[in-house]
Amino acid sequence: MKLTSTLMMCAVCLMLLQFTESVQQMLLEKRAAQENYIFLENLLFESEAGSAIGCARFCWMSPACVMFTVTVTSLGTTCRGHAVVMTSATQGTWTASTSFWITKWLKRECSSDAECGVPLSECFAGRCLCSPGYYFSNSKRVCVEGCAEADLQSTFLAYPAHGIAGNNMGPCSTVLKEDCLALCGQQAKARTCDFSVASSCCLQAVTKRDAPGSWSPDVLYTHYQKTCL
Repeated sequence: MKLTSTLMMCAVCLMLLQFTESVQQMLLEKRAAQENYIFLENLLFESEAGSAIGCARFCWMSPACVMFTVTVTSLGTTCRGHAVVMTSATQGTWTASTSFWITKWLKRECSSDAECGVPLSECFAGRCLCSPGYYFSNSKRVCVEGCAEADLQSTFLAYPAHGIAGNNMGPCSTVLKEDCLALCGQQAKARTCDFSVASSCCLQAVTKRDAPGSWSPDVLYTHYQKTCL
């Protein structure tokens, strides 16, 4: 009986150790611009937490949580988790001794969609990404359904071993991958591009959601989709 209890305690200790390491691997980002403010918009939970790491644990376990604030007072530590990153302090209420944290879930290693948690995301080739055709919003840190042409960014999410056939904006070119992404970034109407192991670069004005019938596995290609503001 004692041996069983000891083994259980060791297992719990190992889980806590692994969680601490996973929090570090999550690359929590602390933002000074929004410090000392709390927010009510897209609030997922509000609870007591012993520390920022404890709050990170709550956020990690709560589906859709991408940011949290930690307020420390004489009464204790309050943790608030949100489904969208607040981009301006004007959205919040000034509250002293509050720190502002973002969880970098994007591209985190995974083995199932459930591990990614963020709506419209999935575990793609072992990494948490926005589902193909949905856009990663750099400002909100979540996946969104659409993106105006003016808001398209020159950064990309990569989807290995997949591509979109028959929707090229023009003839494919033979260039290095870096040059292919640069070309795609310079073309305002281009939303995606496919790059092959033979250095073939094909620009497209559509995503998987725009042309689902043209989306298919192809080990020779990597599909790149622009991110959004």
